[in-house]
Parts: sequence; structure tokens; C-alpha cells
Amino acid sequence: HYSNLILNEYAHKAWFMNFGTHAAPAYLNQLHNGILKKIDSGKKIEVINQPFPFRNNQVNVDALSNAIVQTILAITVIFAMSVVPSSFSMFLIEERKTGSKHLQNLAGVPPWLYWITNFFWDILNYFVAVALVIVLFLIFGDDCFTEGDNLKALISLLMLFGWAIIPLMYPMSFLFDVPSSAYVILTSFNLFLGLITTVTTLVLQLVGQMNPSIDRLNNILQSGFLALPHFCLGRGL
Repeated sequence: HYSNLILNEYAHKAWFMNFGTHAAPAYLNQLHNGILKKIDSGKKIEVINQPFPFRNNQVNVDALSNAIVQTILAITVIFAMSVVPSSFSMFLIEERKTGSKHLQNLAGVPPWLYWITNFFWDILNYFVAVALVIVLFLIFGDDCFTEGDNLKALISLLMLFGWAIIPLMYPMSFLFDVPSSAYVILTSFNLFLGLITTVTTLVLQLVGQMNPSIDRLNNILQSGFLALPHFCLGRGL
């Protein structure tokens, strides 16, 4: 009865470093012995702890499976985010070919106002796509994308990608005369750059752990690829 009074009256907490395999049961045993000492100083609790041996191949399999799932999610997001900005070039090409843009210039619309207006309209449409992606991640996504501050980082990454990729599509629109062709080619271009740069650096990073020269090459490539929004999105994910 006296021990029940002690346990109910006080809340006990033991802090421990979780790097040691035996830290949790050892410190818990110390806490229990401290409580027991208040009741009966002549008694002591002894604990034998034998953690389950987690083999190296099990660790490697689990890590590999998690990496594959997260890589597939990243590739899916790259594909989705490659489609949306490419569609913004279709309207620009249509206006240029039909003479609508020239007519606006004759009416007194300065070029800087024309491009800024297009940019803000496109970024608003891009926000809708980002919101849908975030909702899907919250419903089906892994904790590594939505847990804690990771969700804020994911939103920032997607928003900054749109801020960088949309102006990149504008000059490329002058290379095409058919809107549908521009949409298909630019989507393939964005997807190709995102996948190739991301997968290449990931593979070189794995191989570079055993070969220092490949690791140096990977560092050089990553520094150069930072100029590409597609790479930044893929590596960020």
C-alpha cells in the first residue's frame, strides 16, 4: 500500500543517452531501485538485458526498401511538376502566332508589364498544383516528407521550384510555333533533366563511398547541376 502511494503521488522520469544498446533498461532499473530504496533499503532489483541481434543484412534490406520507396515518390513528384510549367508556354505561343501579343504592344502595354502579368498568373495556377500535391502527401505520403518541419521544407521546395522553372519556360517558348508540340517537348525536357541529373548523382554518391575519385566527380557534378531547378527539386526530395 505504501509503494502505491509513492507511485501515485510522484511522477518519475529518467533521462538517458539512447546511443547505448543497454541504456534504456539500465537507467530504468536505476529508477526502480531508487523507488525501492525509499521503501526497503535492504532490497535491490537486478536486471539481465539481452537485446535482439539485428543482423546487418536486415538493416541493409530495410534501408534499401525505404530508399526505393522514397525515390519513387520523388520521381513521381518530378514528373508532375514537369508537366505543369510546360503547359504555361502554350498560351504564350498562341498569343505570339495569332498576333495578340503584338496587338497588346500597339495598344500601349509595355513588354515588362506583359511578362510580369503572365508570370503572376502562371504562379497562381502553379500554387493550385502545389496544394494538390501537398494534400496527397498528407493523405498518402511517408513521414519523411510530412513529419515535423519536413512538411514546411517540402512546401518551400515546391514553391521555389515553380519560381525558378516558370521563367525558364518563357524563353524556350520562342523555339516553337505549335503549342501542342512545345508542351510535349518541354515536358519531356523537364522530366529528362530532373530524372537524369538526380539519378546520376545518387548512383555516383553510392559508388563514391568506395572510390574517392568518383566521390570528387560527384561533388563537381552536383555543384554544376545546382543551376538546374529540376536537379534541385529531385535532390531536395
